[in-house]
Amino acid sequence: MNTSKQDQKKDNFSKMFDSLENEKTEFTELTQGRKYLKLDEFETEETRPFICLEMTTFTKDGEDKPAVILMDKSREEFICASTVIVNAFSKVKELPVGCKIQVMGKKDGPNGSYFDVKVFIL
Repeated sequence: MNTSKQDQKKDNFSKMFDSLENEKTEFTELTQGRKYLKLDEFETEETRPFICLEMTTFTKDGEDKPAVILMDKSREEFICASTVIVNAFSKVKELPVGCKIQVMGKKDGPNGSYFDVKVFIL
């Protein structure tokens, strides 16, 4: 990197720090607490509309698991690590996308119980 670009970068950093220290600067919070989407709060066969915003990860028991970020009509954001839901959205080529999530109920499987979920997109 040439000296001119380094000087410009340092100047930009100085301006950023000046803004960070200025009490009049308006900030956008990035750490808005997302709720975990609780499938057990759905009634049997209930369908709810969301916008799937992005794929992400969710840390559980010290291990990163794939997850999705969903937004409901009131603009509240949720994180969901349901395998069925994450796998469905991993096949979508472009996010965000409108969707409906339907929980058919809880079922017993060979590895324990799970939620029978259907995912629909626009």
